Amino acid sequence: IIATGMKTETGKIAYLTEETSDVQTPLQKELRILARELTIIAIIISIGLFTLGILQEFSIYMSLVYALGVAMSVVPQALPAQVTVALSNGSNYLANRKAVVKSLPAVETLGSTTVICTDKTGTLTKNEMTVRSIWFNGEEYKMSGLGYRPEGEILDNEGKSPAKEEIEGIKKILRAGSVASNAEIHPPDKEHNEWYPIGDPTEAALITAATKTGIDCKEYNKEFPEIQEFSFTSERKRMGSIRKEESGHVLYVKGSVGSILSISKYIHLNGKDIPLTEEHISNIKKVNEFYAENSMRVLALGHKSLEYKGECLAEEAEKDVTFLGLVAMMDPPKEGVRQAISDAKKAHIKIFILTGDHALTAEAIGKEIGISEDDEIPIITGKELKELNDEKLIEFIKGKWSIIFSRVDPEDKVRVVKILEGQGEIVAVTGDGVNDAPALKRAHIGVAMGLKGTEVTKEASDVVLLDDNFATLVDAVKGGRTIYNNLKKTFFATMTTNGGQLALVLLGLLAAALWDYPIPILAVQILAIDLLGEIMPLAFLTFDPPDPDIMTKPPRNPNEHIFHKRSGMEVIFLGILIGALAFMNFFLFMGREGIILTMESLDSIFYFKATTISYCTIVYCQFVNILERRYWHTSIFSWNFFSNKLLLGSIVASMCLVFTAIYVPLISNLLSFGGITIVDWGYIISSAAIYLIVFEVLKFIKRLEFKKKLAPVVN
Repeated sequence: IIATGMKTETGKIAYLTEETSDVQTPLQKELRILARELTIIAIIISIGLFTLGILQEFSIYMSLVYALGVAMSVVPQALPAQVTVALSNGSNYLANRKAVVKSLPAVETLGSTTVICTDKTGTLTKNEMTVRSIWFNGEEYKMSGLGYRPEGEILDNEGKSPAKEEIEGIKKILRAGSVASNAEIHPPDKEHNEWYPIGDPTEAALITAATKTGIDCKEYNKEFPEIQEFSFTSERKRMGSIRKEESGHVLYVKGSVGSILSISKYIHLNGKDIPLTEEHISNIKKVNEFYAENSMRVLALGHKSLEYKGECLAEEAEKDVTFLGLVAMMDPPKEGVRQAISDAKKAHIKIFILTGDHALTAEAIGKEIGISEDDEIPIITGKELKELNDEKLIEFIKGKWSIIFSRVDPEDKVRVVKILEGQGEIVAVTGDGVNDAPALKRAHIGVAMGLKGTEVTKEASDVVLLDDNFATLVDAVKGGRTIYNNLKKTFFATMTTNGGQLALVLLGLLAAALWDYPIPILAVQILAIDLLGEIMPLAFLTFDPPDPDIMTKPPRNPNEHIFHKRSGMEVIFLGILIGALAFMNFFLFMGREGIILTMESLDSIFYFKATTISYCTIVYCQFVNILERRYWHTSIFSWNFFSNKLLLGSIVASMCLVFTAIYVPLISNLLSFGGITIVDWGYIISSAAIYLIVFEVLKFIKRLEFKKKLAPVVN
């Protein structure tokens, strides 16, 4: 025993995971800011209206009711529900595409992602290691077969079967690899259609290769059980196993080429162990680089006879080892990954690979899946990363759209994520192993692999990919962008009609001050606008399908608020227009009926009818507003109007609710509605049509401005 508790490798990872804290999502930050600002506005308006009411000699009760009613209209009461519905819908959308969301805010965060830090093995590649080449005795041998099925043959460089003595030598190196492994392979069963591994895929590939040559790994382990193991760590980058064989105690080691070379004193050539020279080392490194450049993971293997007198330290046993050779295995890219990488790049998302593999192996895979257009991918190793301070690392990362971090450990991954977050990036991290958990926990969005990921990784993540596919993650980003886009539509629609309600009340107070007219809408009717007229359509507005160009636009700026100067002015203008149309209809009704309503007419049936017309004008303008908000610049008439049937159905249902509330006596009495005529409805519909025309004109102006901005670029 060399370490316990938090000093073990697992303990260090657990400490890193606990040390990292959850990061607030962009949506959570935005909603917090909005809630604070709207609360301040609501308080100011309610105090102002209460004061105005008292100055107009309203009763304290009426002044308070209007002040609170309008304050409630300013605050979008249904927004939390709409956000929850939108995120739940997004979660369902992602689940249908094999991405399970563990926390609702993660849905929107995916859409804000600017950098994806992805593991290589199991995410970009299949994580189905297969030994392809064996370098032994200075010669290369090829091995056929796919996956973990122990069927295949060994061929030399000329495509012929090697001689018997060569096969025995190859068995020696493969036995070393299988002995220094803890994985198992199993035949197909009820839950698996093919041979499958239990344990590390790399070790399973070694056992599969050994089995192909006739080595019975299980029988060997029974006959020569392990006496002591020296476990693999990210620092040592090797694993050792001591066995007592018939000839005595033998240490078998496997690991990275550099790690095994560092403990080797001899090399096995032509049946003899001879001193390892610089020429040998140079040749081994060249072979290693050749394999790595061809997307292969390379392991070195060695052995050593030793006198075993009981438990010993790795440093004592793992020295003066005989270098046996190299095993190169292939983990091919997954289907669809290249297209997913292309889609991510079109969406202006940076792709960084963080892997424990050799730099050349990672680079070869990166080129194969199209990480870089010009085949020049910046690469930095874990050793080089540790030598850079934060300022130099920031300078290295700055402006790059793809980087490969090779031979990195959990601490390196967490550091890279922290640096990226410090530069304002929204970071998504993928992983499947225990050593990925700290980085997943630290990132804005942690993405775990569902098929081959560890339970620790899944627990630390926000999203679990059920198919372990990078393409699913990119599709999830599309879903996240759609959800945020739809939430923006909902928010603008809500704030516009809230502005209309406020404008109507303010115009009413002005009319009350000048001509003693009553307020054009009652406080209870203001609340009924949300309840009857807009809560359902706004909820189903979040079900809008994605825009066709949503994955060609850059991610939204994390520091950009939903409201900015241009959009704020538009909301204010359209809100005033809604309030003015409702106010106009209130007075047109008095003209048609030949009456003048005053503050003394608050119990008159004509007053109830007039306020009902104001109410319906706001509600029907809101229906138009919601439909127009579906498309930011494009005319409502040039799109597929029926692409969101749930929204259209909810508007029809809301119309029915309004009709019921107006013409069913019990409800109309409760809400102080009065029955209105077909002529009155004509004025209401005409007002909605005017609002539609104005909105379309604004969109037309936006399109002209966009064409002017685009013209220099096209030219």
